[in-house]
Amino acid sequence: MAREFTLREVLPVANELDPKQGDIPVSLREKMAEAGYFGILIPEEYGGSGLGQFEYCIIAEELARGWMSVASLIARGNSMPGTYKMSEEKKRELLPRVARGQLLGRLQCPNGHRLDVAGIKCRAVLEGDEWVITGPKYWCTFADGADYLLVIARTEPDPALRHKGLSAFMVEKPRGELPNGVNGSRSRRSAISAGRRGSSISTSAACRRAPWSASAERASMSSASGWSRPAPYGGALDWLGGRRT
Repeated sequence: MAREFTLREVLPVANELDPKQGDIPVSLREKMAEAGYFGILIPEEYGGSGLGQFEYCIIAEELARGWMSVASLIARGNSMPGTYKMSEEKKRELLPRVARGQLLGRLQCPNGHRLDVAGIKCRAVLEGDEWVITGPKYWCTFADGADYLLVIARTEPDPALRHKGLSAFMVEKPRGELPNGVNGSRSRRSAISAGRRGSSISTSAACRRAPWSASAERASMSSASGWSRPAPYGGALDWLGGRRT
């Protein structure tokens, strides 16, 4: 099914847009959602397919045959961090939207790499009924295209143990825009400096769970890396053929 979808829906669009670095069109996103690719790992009771990482990797690999960007995009739905801490009511509110491709997100670990979550210096301070989050973030893929950003920030100053005192905030935003109060460039930098009525979905366990929450994204990239787009591959062969030895 995924291979047929790729040949029929993905490859024609990729052949047109990939050479000019175009974005994945909304129409293709909608077809991916209809096929269930944003809910592969989401349990059936929440509107997903209830499949595992093995099936996810197979689907990602097939999609990457046509366009690696499409294989990467499905991770924005399948990996919704923080679900292990959500109430049943919250899961039933959010996960069906994720499975339908209506709530795609991106994890942000400001001022550090996801493998060094304990090194985060970004701060979140409660002022009245709002959390004010301040800190820089470089190279956040899909920051503007996402429907929400999951921002991990330090809520306890200078804890005795670095891996404690971290919280995860779900910041919903309009698709195609950055959150209010956030300054950033599409290609260079995304800096967080915002006052938002936040939704803290995980406290103190953020460090322990953040690397796990990226598992779907890693699976996408690992599976997709086995394929390269025909155009760059063909160009590389032409270049090699023209070299003088």
